[in-house]
Amino acid sequence: MKSTVRGAARPALVVPSLAAAVLLLAGCVPLDDPGPSQSPPVPAPIQSASAIPSGWEDCQDPVATAGEALVEGWKVFAVMAVDTGPGGISGTTLLNGAYSPLITFEDEGPQDMARFTGTISEDIGFPADGLLSGVKSLETTFQDVEGEGRIVTYRAVEEASLPFTLACGNEEARGTLHTWNNTESGILDCTLAAEEPAGSPAALAREEYCLRG
Repeated sequence: MKSTVRGAARPALVVPSLAAAVLLLAGCVPLDDPGPSQSPPVPAPIQSASAIPSGWEDCQDPVATAGEALVEGWKVFAVMAVDTGPGGISGTTLLNGAYSPLITFEDEGPQDMARFTGTISEDIGFPADGLLSGVKSLETTFQDVEGEGRIVTYRAVEEASLPFTLACGNEEARGTLHTWNNTESGILDCTLAAEEPAGSPAALAREEYCLRG
């Protein structure tokens, strides 16, 4: 009985080995094979050194970051007066100015600032370029003057300064933008009592120009 059992078991141990050999020879993958290996992930392209701006002249994507704005008060920069009386009407330019922003740097900054003023204005929310004209913008305000006395028209800005940093690639420059926070134009009848708040542009214009000859 024992020899019969051993003889029956021996062929059963050989069959799986023959089957595996046939599969390998035929190019088939055994059931316990891990399968084809996965391709490694493709790394993101590394920015080459040549793509980094080597100077301000190569900068294509500047970024401006501003500090806290300092509001410095009102400045009257253009004034005209009209005096009316028995002799007729006479107009006088008392202050002929204009106003535009100014940028200063602590050290050396970009040479061609015209390329960067638009970015600075957009990033920090204050004008870094442009021009506020003076007397030319006031000349049409006296067309309907009546009575006798003096009429004064003015234009003013509420000045502000902002420290800021301009960066592009490896370049960085620290500076200050001198600009305006608000603007105002107005007309004063110098024959009337003053009602303007102290320190307002109208009060400054009345004090300085209503009595000037």
